[in-house]
Amino acid sequence: KRWPNAASRTTRAPTWAGETVVWAREPDVVESINTTHRNHRYQSEFELPAEVRATLSLEEALDGAELV
Repeated sequence: KRWPNAASRTTRAPTWAGETVVWAREPDVVESINTTHRNHRYQSEFELPAEVRATLSLEEALDGAELV
C-alpha cells in the first residue's frame, strides 16, 4: 500500500482499526475535532474518521496507547 506524501492530495482517508486519540493544546481544536471531525485550524478541508477523537489531556491520549 502506498501512502501519499504531505504534498500530494487524496480523496480517500487511511483506514483505522479502533479508536485514535489525538492530543491537542487548543480547546477550540479539540471541540472542532470532536464535534465536526475536522481540525478547523489546520487542513480543515479534510474530514477525520469517526474513530478519531481529541483531548486536552496528554495522559488521556497516551493511556493504553499501542503506538505513539
